[in-house]
Amino acid sequence: MALTALAFHGLARAESCATLSIQGASKECGSVLAQFGVSGCQDEISGSVKISCKDGRATIKATGKQNRYEASLRYQDGSWGGQAWTQDGEISVIPRHQKKDAPAAAAASAPQMRSRAPASEQAEEASEPKVVRPAPKAASALQAGSWSFTAIFDSYYAYNFNRPTPPTAITSTSVDAAAVRPAQNGLRYYDWYSRQLGLNLVEFSPKYTRRDVSLLVDFDFGLMADINAASAAGSGYVVDEVSKHIGQAVLSYSPSKVPGLVIEVGKMATHVGLEVIKAKDNWNYSRSVNFGFGIPLWHTGVHVGYGVIPEKLTASVYLYNGWNTMVDVNSSPTIGAQLKFVPNENMSFLYNYIGGSEQAGNNSNTKMVHEANATVSVHQNLAFGLEMLSGSEQNASVSGSFATAKWYGASLAAKWQAGKSYVISPRVEFFRDEYGYMVGSGGQTIKSYTLTNSFQIADGMETRLE
Repeated sequence: MALTALAFHGLARAESCATLSIQGASKECGSVLAQFGVSGCQDEISGSVKISCKDGRATIKATGKQNRYEASLRYQDGSWGGQAWTQDGEISVIPRHQKKDAPAAAAASAPQMRSRAPASEQAEEASEPKVVRPAPKAASALQAGSWSFTAIFDSYYAYNFNRPTPPTAITSTSVDAAAVRPAQNGLRYYDWYSRQLGLNLVEFSPKYTRRDVSLLVDFDFGLMADINAASAAGSGYVVDEVSKHIGQAVLSYSPSKVPGLVIEVGKMATHVGLEVIKAKDNWNYSRSVNFGFGIPLWHTGVHVGYGVIPEKLTASVYLYNGWNTMVDVNSSPTIGAQLKFVPNENMSFLYNYIGGSEQAGNNSNTKMVHEANATVSVHQNLAFGLEMLSGSEQNASVSGSFATAKWYGASLAAKWQAGKSYVISPRVEFFRDEYGYMVGSGGQTIKSYTLTNSFQIADGMETRLE
């Protein structure tokens, strides 16, 4: 099975005269590539850009002929999961004659040292009142917001040796919905179709940041947008055409007066699971069965998180409308929780919970999942990931009767940087669905083995053979 994924990201601009472009997916400081654009300031960088990192944060500094430029970066979760370096706050643009910490007004009114003027000029200065003018607008750049932009192109070709018949089109009767053709590749997620090219995802993601507030929106197109917005009701997978192109829309508030607190509201990726929705942020191109059938994909709701121990222990709670839906099917919310422990930059441990009623018109039958995962880097070129989950739903319709459906699974994955542009990522897993409630076709125990070969063709462009 040959699979290809490409990603382009890192362009940014600010409301002030300066801009900042960022690249770098690894937390290692040496992976950060950043450059100021200062043409809007009518300036040019007169030396090299300096980057320093500490505790998942980076400081970028550069000096131009007219101004000094400084910005902060943060290594954090990206859209639909994954992590990357992102701009934290606005770019500081400081005129070189102004002290770094001096307010703009103070700098404008401070006495200026100069050589002694001729007597005629001294007399003229003495007879005329001095006028204090405000500092240039660039000096108040901290009041401005900044925009960043990322784009993703993800395409694949899959070959199923069982040679399934081509999928047939399904006609939806709703003017607000369309239908997704049934998957040819059973127990797969996203790479559904065989012996044909799949345009999986084309995404454009603008993000606006101003002081403590940010807004991120993912505009999604392709098969992934259909699958994420589909339900398994009826004879086909009905898609909500109105909202499917908004893959994510999250308004975030991180008050500077309360360090470690974050409040988010909107449509967001689930907090549960080792793997995430976008292939570029996973070690493998395909998703595990645990991801596809054991947990939700996304939610509409509210997230509140707090760093109990800064950079070490974070606790989060979530209030959702339900699993993979914009509108809840009952009046009972779904509750989520997460504990994330990061003892050092080489280890992370997470426990996730999600629970609530997901049956239409019923507020008492609980569907819940407990999930734990860990990622450990034993060497700068070798890392391991482990996941375990257990789920259940009360009074589920199974095999023509009602019972408590149960499912559980585990997976073990590795990532080995075998060369400068070559990565090998094996994955093994099992998934047990006692009644076939999540997978279908009766009770099943599924074992899966995956080997992914990743080739970095160019900066921002990757292909994977799996």
